[in-house]
Amino acid sequence: MIDKKFEHAMTPILLDAVKYARSRLPLKATNKIYTDKRHVSKMMSSDPKRWSLHTAEADATRLKNLLSLRDQKLPPREVANTLERDYLNRIPHAGNCGENAVLAFYYLLDRASRLDAAAGTQVQIMRVYMPVPVDHAFVLVGTRPSGHSRSILDNTMICDPWTKIVCPLEHFDHFWRIKMKKWSSRGLAGLCGGAYYDHYKDNCSLNTVKVGKIDIDQQRIESARPFGQLSLADGMSFR
Repeated sequence: MIDKKFEHAMTPILLDAVKYARSRLPLKATNKIYTDKRHVSKMMSSDPKRWSLHTAEADATRLKNLLSLRDQKLPPREVANTLERDYLNRIPHAGNCGENAVLAFYYLLDRASRLDAAAGTQVQIMRVYMPVPVDHAFVLVGTRPSGHSRSILDNTMICDPWTKIVCPLEHFDHFWRIKMKKWSSRGLAGLCGGAYYDHYKDNCSLNTVKVGKIDIDQQRIESARPFGQLSLADGMSFR
């Protein structure tokens, strides 16, 4: 169970990280698409800016933009630096969960002393990845366990800019399902491996938290990693 003081101290900063990441990716994601463009046409008069982001032409432009960025094969810090520099020069970019997670991670890493001061203790920051078939990336923030705990983190909080979810780990599955249902009801489809799927009907999507295994891609405080993938779900690795 998360310490409420820690949750209250971290939440505003994690929300800032979400806003930061999404602001640097104004073209939005390539893997959340209105396949039925009749949904998009309805936006034209009521929300022209949103309409312009979801036309078929915008979908193609967004994908081309993201592939161009990824083809550079930049290290994560350089990805974040490039996106920040281009944002300041008014050059828009698209990004999926991976790009969002990189931006949020470095936003928090560069403000680690602020997190420590708010929490009253040293805070661990991790950028993590759930391998396929889930294929999702986000950031974890928490405190280092004491004693002989088998956990990797205590007081684990989620910072997931792709879904705009910030919450304690134990609430992640609940908020994830709410978001997947919302996207599905709006007509937004997922795109993975060249095929579309319904966020709220797809088994991998709905079980992201419950069955997902995690690789740690980056962490603020380096420590010995257990062999193999870690579990987000069973409380033995994160809590």
